Amino acid sequence: MLVLFCRFLSGLAADLEGQFSPDGNWVAYSSNESGRCEVYVASFSGSRTKYQVSTAGGQQPRWRRDGRELFFLAPDRTLMASSVKPGSTLQFNTPASLFQTSSHEPITAEEFFTYDVSADGKRSLINVDAEEPGPHTVDIVLNWISTLKH
Repeated sequence: MLVLFCRFLSGLAADLEGQFSPDGNWVAYSSNESGRCEVYVASFSGSRTKYQVSTAGGQQPRWRRDGRELFFLAPDRTLMASSVKPGSTLQFNTPASLFQTSSHEPITAEEFFTYDVSADGKRSLINVDAEEPGPHTVDIVLNWISTLKH
């Protein structure tokens, strides 16, 4: 399998976590170009059209299968969603908070996404840290031989 990488965006910002829209015309990604990570959507057609979707930070953008909603994680790990009106230009609603997650930060460079959403956007699967087991008690019995009956 041949994989070809090319630079889609130019600049000094760290542009990460790119996701094609279901129709292949748009790319959602996170970038620190504003000084903090935000979610953007840019046209893949070569035009310079770009939208900032998140308003208070965001990472890990994911499209709903029909392209009418974009999900992302806010800095406090809240799962956010923004409705999208598709067309030759896109219209994004103000992102809405769905629920607080306990997803962990990506651990490795290969782990870009710690969650996914179902095709209809009604369910999500979130990778969380396993809870550490509580302390175990140990009973120590001294002089236990004396308790044996002869």
